[in-house]
Amino acid sequence: MSPADTPVVPGRIHGLRSWSARGDRLKAPIRDGDWERGGPTTASCGAGGRHRAPARRCSCGLYAEHLTAECCAARFHEAQQAARSSGPHVDVVGIVEAWGVVELSRDGFRAEHARPLALLLPAGATNGYTRCLRRLAKGHGAEVWEVDGATELHVRCVERELGLDEGAIEELLGPELRRHDAARRRHERFRRTRAALADFAAMAGGLLVTGIFPLLIVASIVAALLDGDDGDTAALPPRDPRLQVLEQTFIEVDGDDLYVAIVRNRSRSRSALRVRPEGEFLDDLGDPVAWPDDPWDVENRPSLAPGETGIVYDYLSAYESVADQVKRIRIRLVARRWVTGAAPAPIAVVSQPRLDRRTCLLEAVVRSRRRRLEAELTGVSRDRRGHITAAGTWLAGPLPRGRSNQVLGRLDPRPCVHGRTKFEAYANPGPGELTPKPAAKRP
Repeated sequence: MSPADTPVVPGRIHGLRSWSARGDRLKAPIRDGDWERGGPTTASCGAGGRHRAPARRCSCGLYAEHLTAECCAARFHEAQQAARSSGPHVDVVGIVEAWGVVELSRDGFRAEHARPLALLLPAGATNGYTRCLRRLAKGHGAEVWEVDGATELHVRCVERELGLDEGAIEELLGPELRRHDAARRRHERFRRTRAALADFAAMAGGLLVTGIFPLLIVASIVAALLDGDDGDTAALPPRDPRLQVLEQTFIEVDGDDLYVAIVRNRSRSRSALRVRPEGEFLDDLGDPVAWPDDPWDVENRPSLAPGETGIVYDYLSAYESVADQVKRIRIRLVARRWVTGAAPAPIAVVSQPRLDRRTCLLEAVVRSRRRRLEAELTGVSRDRRGHITAAGTWLAGPLPRGRSNQVLGRLDPRPCVHGRTKFEAYANPGPGELTPKPAAKRP
């Protein structure tokens, strides 16, 4: 969707989201840092951009999900899990009120300004969790909603006229949804045509066995159509030998299609800025069924110092999941720009994340070349067989100069105790940190 087509949401908009609570402050688990106490939080670009957040060609902004029945059910279940804990670090689910610049999507939105409107207190919460949540609500000027179930939560939102209904969302997103529908119909029509040609080729082959030789020419033409390039799968330029793909996968995560690639910069003298995927994802017939997002919509485009490894991940903008159809990944990774003379990586993960199953905290040892308030890390989770199951971003900090032990996040109690998930993390510096600074001019 072009900036001119970006839907405008008048007034204020409401949505659901979760936080991690540390002390008396709500903290975003991934991207937008601490939320202000006693007033609204204003988004800024964590990637170093100087634009107003949120921006169409960036992932900055304050995130929330629409108040649909499905979202209420999923988030209430998350709140129930969190309410059983009573430690110093807890997870909190609540409703936010947002305004200013708003980037709308089918599942939620990103906003410029937001504040917690209400925090959810599910029935059966521990006394420690209840005290912590009420203290957080008071400090952030939010209400406390005591709810017994997801249905009650959704009904209360409807009664208070909070959020956009599905009809309003589809009306605001009309151009984008129509584009996805048209693409899906075009791919389905191409697939049916190819299947029909294959059936015709099989029939012609059977007739040839019976001695109808003139059909040999027709069969040859059909075979050429089936084996040749089909127009939608144009040849990709050769891969950049400096970017080595160590591993890549295409999976479904909570109904969304996710492409993940672990990539290493093999250059010894040049840094790769904003590495992104190009290409397509093919089904068992070799037909394209999905494509990477436009560069500015790819969730993580790492910048890699010489010899460094990072993670590219992209939650594809699609009408519905096609992960079960993808049988082949036809992707190359490209850098937006290569620079020479860059300094070594400013951040490095010394030891891979480890999970303390007593506290459910995920920790890693990080080395920083200077003191800094925070640093961004990207990571993947793996199941017991070593398959990638998810990808995301963590914020670590504050960081002293040298090595320090950093808490990356907290897992829910059940997967923490009973799960066998393993984690990997890599530094994720911004392109400005790897771009050499111009030498100062002498007077």
